[in-house]
Amino acid sequence: MPTEIECVVKSVNLWGLPILEQRRANVLHDRYRNVGEEYAFKLIEKKTDEKTKAPFYVLKDIFGITHRYYPSGGEPERDVNDIFSLVLASIEENEKFKSYLRLTPVYESSIKPERKEKPKYAEPLKDSLKESLFGKEDDKQEFKSSIVFPAGEFEPAIDKQITIILKTIAGFQNATGGKLYIGVNDSGQVCGINDDMPHIGTSKYDDKVYQQNTDGYEQKIRNAVIDQLNRISNSKLKFKFFKQEEMVYCVIGIDPVSKPVFMNGMKLYQRAGNMTQLLKGDEITWFIKERLELNTVNLNNSIQWNEPDVEIHKQDGDIPLLQSIQQESTTEKISDIWYYMTFYKNGNWSYQNNAINNDTVVYELPITKSLRKERLFMCYDNGCVNVVSPYDIIRPKGKNGRYDRKKGEQYQNGWNTNAKILTMFCATENDLIAIYSKQKDGTDWVKIHNTNAISLHGSLHLSGNIIVNPAFDAYPVFIKRIHPKYHHFISSLILKNNQTSQYLGFRKNETTFIKTIALLDKLCKGEASTTKE
Repeated sequence: MPTEIECVVKSVNLWGLPILEQRRANVLHDRYRNVGEEYAFKLIEKKTDEKTKAPFYVLKDIFGITHRYYPSGGEPERDVNDIFSLVLASIEENEKFKSYLRLTPVYESSIKPERKEKPKYAEPLKDSLKESLFGKEDDKQEFKSSIVFPAGEFEPAIDKQITIILKTIAGFQNATGGKLYIGVNDSGQVCGINDDMPHIGTSKYDDKVYQQNTDGYEQKIRNAVIDQLNRISNSKLKFKFFKQEEMVYCVIGIDPVSKPVFMNGMKLYQRAGNMTQLLKGDEITWFIKERLELNTVNLNNSIQWNEPDVEIHKQDGDIPLLQSIQQESTTEKISDIWYYMTFYKNGNWSYQNNAINNDTVVYELPITKSLRKERLFMCYDNGCVNVVSPYDIIRPKGKNGRYDRKKGEQYQNGWNTNAKILTMFCATENDLIAIYSKQKDGTDWVKIHNTNAISLHGSLHLSGNIIVNPAFDAYPVFIKRIHPKYHHFISSLILKNNQTSQYLGFRKNETTFIKTIALLDKLCKGEASTTKE
């Protein structure tokens, strides 16, 4: 986060104090760094300009910023909740400090790179007519001359070129893996990375100091991967440096990653043949569906090395390689359980170190240490959900501060006995809640809410909030916690916080969302209720 921000005086109050607002242009420049690049937006509302009567879209980006966009003639008709890409033409600001993105459709982008003379180092070798030692570019390998000089340009622009490198890495990791050769031109001939070395510390956005050697080169790429992709992606890379006729080149072995790898948390690239393609719309949904099945790629395959030249080993004084960062397991261990909360058929409840698991129990839930101060969802078959904090229930506040209720003792008013428990689970304030319901005529519905859309209460036995309204002749079938990392793929099914009981959501057979609902079904598959009959 910046230590200083530039502000504009928005107004002055009655006491003469200024009301400040962060300068929007700075925010936009910080989020949108690459003119000419495609960015994804979600259509949240259609409006008409009061002055010009021209129709426009209200768009929201991944950062939560809204934008106004006037579609041009020939563009396809968009619907609310559609997600589509536009090209950033420029960031404009008027004399009143009002800033906006100038966006153009993908198919008519006016941003074309200025073609310049290629740098000498990037020219093919004189004997380039001979067969390449590395073969040709395909679905398993890609050649790049540099991480500093964009193709066709002789001025260093590391921020622009390394973005292209990262797209390629993400594309391989979202496919079946591959190799990226840096210092090898499009003809498959070695041109070397020697001229890159003096410029690896020239980024406008990275103030780290890098040594001008192979370790500094690797560290620069790895830091960019961590910053714009993620740490898991970094752990799936293997670097080796080779030398041919005094020209050093780099080979990055790229293993596939089981979870989707997004560029800056927004764009999803995948390797297809000898190109890296940007996935859009339902392509993303189907990609996630296939990736969840984990049978379309062998994610245990590692890159095999058979390079023809002399490998460069580490020299004294080189910067140590970054340690591989292993993916953290999200599985809760037995030692992570704080207490078990037990709910009995007579309406009582208790908590203890171990499960009770006898005929008097109607539902039993382990509360993990990480979720003890979060939200406990108590879901009933009448369409109501009561949400409480386990910590506040087990350690309520008294006159002299908090105190522990007696462990193992049964307390009254444990749950709403006027309904049947459908399920219980703990969730964080950032999670999503998927709700499946059915009407008496057999129509199936589905919707998603933010967890904070459902009020937090202080007692276990309350009815709670209505999330499936019986006035629609409907009842809940299934309710499940969804991790926020899937927000991008199912966001079109998320309702506003004030729509908990006013809408059943979306029909499961609605063609507009059929692929998104199929993905949600895949996420929810295998959930088993522990309710005792």
